[in-house]
Amino acid sequence: MTAKQVETTCWGKPDQVDRLKTMRGTTDRYVYDQGRVILKNGIVTSVKISGTGKPVVFAPLVLTTRALGIATATTAFACALYFWARLAHVVIYTLGIPVLRTLSFAVGFVAQALLVLAIFKLI
Repeated sequence: MTAKQVETTCWGKPDQVDRLKTMRGTTDRYVYDQGRVILKNGIVTSVKISGTGKPVVFAPLVLTTRALGIATATTAFACALYFWARLAHVVIYTLGIPVLRTLSFAVGFVAQALLVLAIFKLI
């Protein structure tokens, strides 16, 4: 899908366009209220709907461990791991390093899995 095709869909004209030019080409980020569309060299490479990157899973897990009185070294480690993984993800995403971005996201997922295991007393 091209930039022109994005604008003729339900996305419409973007509220803001961020452009980054590198030796590899041009990356445009179309910013909308409902999310953003990433185009590399004029072709859509990803779509992000708002809300999917927020701690929708993490917060309830932490609140559940708190309500159940589960406070162990593992849960503290999982919370710290999640924080640093998400922070790294933002920085790596901004720098545009795809493999490390995926790795940092996966580490955050592992941190959430540790909290689930702690809640079910499997660790």
